[in-house]
Amino acid sequence: MGVQRLLGSGPAVVLAWGDVEDRCGQVIEAVGACRLVLAGQQAASWRPRVPFTAMALDVDALVTGEVVSSILAQIEAWVQRPFLLVLVSRAYLSRRLAHSFRQHLPQDIALLPCPPDLKTACAEVPEFGNRFLEEARRLQAEGLHLTQSCLDALERCGTFAHGKSCVRAAVLNGCKPYKFPRCVVLTRIDRVEEGIVKTGKANLADRELMLRQVLDRKIEDVCVKLDVPRTGARS
Repeated sequence: MGVQRLLGSGPAVVLAWGDVEDRCGQVIEAVGACRLVLAGQQAASWRPRVPFTAMALDVDALVTGEVVSSILAQIEAWVQRPFLLVLVSRAYLSRRLAHSFRQHLPQDIALLPCPPDLKTACAEVPEFGNRFLEEARRLQAEGLHLTQSCLDALERCGTFAHGKSCVRAAVLNGCKPYKFPRCVVLTRIDRVEEGIVKTGKANLADRELMLRQVLDRKIEDVCVKLDVPRTGARS
């Protein structure tokens, strides 16, 4: 069904799934929405141009028929069927959400998924890298097999940490995806060097040894506090 035909399905209601307020305003204006539902939030931290309802939902949980029914109940208190449900979400959630809503929505409610564009989706990877892999595993478990291009993209997300075979196995075999390692970087070493010079150590070898000892202690302290392996830190 084309977008223009979907927009003729009745009044449009935007469902913002999680923290996607940066895109909601544009979507509301583009589809001429009459109402907004904020899923996963107690209240809006911005001022939408249309009336809205906030629902405290777990946006990373499975979307069941009960969840969909509760959302529709909130909408139908204000908007009569038939209407168009415009689903705005993060990229890593978009495919599973669209599949789940299509399974549970009544026939007289059309669905228009609105994932972010490619540039915005790529920008999510550093923050949600693990969740991309988790969502891929869920899709596989639900029978929504991933194409080769999808698997290649997932490998690029995780290869730097665990290698292609590990990421592919985690997705295809339903294993729990590996976590991306956190990296500790120690900066402003020049200040440490200045402090050592002020100690009056004249011998260059002694200063270098003291610098190495100080840096090692600082790195160890940070790794312990952040629960990061010592191998994940560098200076």
